[in-house]
Amino acid sequence: MDESVPRKRWYYAVTGKQIGPISEDEIIKLISTGTIKKETMLWKEGMPSWTPAFNTELTNNFEKVICPPPLHKDTHAHFFPVSNLKLVVMSIFTFGLYQIYWSYENWDFIRNQARPKIKPAWRSLCPIFYMYSLFKSIKTYASNEGFGTAYSSGWLFIGYIVMFIIGVLPINAAFLSIFSVLLLLPVQNVINKINYLLSPSISRNYRFTLPNIIGIVLGLILWLAIFSAIHN
Repeated sequence: MDESVPRKRWYYAVTGKQIGPISEDEIIKLISTGTIKKETMLWKEGMPSWTPAFNTELTNNFEKVICPPPLHKDTHAHFFPVSNLKLVVMSIFTFGLYQIYWSYENWDFIRNQARPKIKPAWRSLCPIFYMYSLFKSIKTYASNEGFGTAYSSGWLFIGYIVMFIIGVLPINAAFLSIFSVLLLLPVQNVINKINYLLSPSISRNYRFTLPNIIGIVLGLILWLAIFSAIHN
């Protein structure tokens, strides 16, 4: 470097204090790190007065500052958001039909995301063949998004199969299979966490809609009829 060429010496102000002199290279670094902002007051020899950085010859350097993009906030749901309470209540009073709906919605999300050839309806109606794959897919998706998962896909699936087998036993024991919904709660907790952080604007789906209430009432009537038949 030619030492005969004078280097520009800058001063900048922070909370009313004058700092400097520093070289132009140094002040450009401070711009890139965000220490010096557009409104920061600067001065160097030859300038008539202190001037906002954006109004100096350094203004182009602000356009080069690379800032990280904002954390994405999606407007669509990731898998099927539903509160644990609603999932349990609807599953019990619909005799497991709500679990089929739950499974369908989650498979439909997977199909739209990366696997267009799968058939959500078929997979939902045959949980004994596909529930493990669903648990695993949700766990993998969460890990890829940076979320930890506390459940084991294998153990949850084994428990689900046990409940499925109980469901084909005589009616006195078959009703226990409705509690298979409890095995879905660890998975649903992960889904709700993903949606809470990535899609905070979507509905949490914790309210019971009119169709939900009608389903609960009909289910309650059927449950009363079953218990009455058992005790008579």
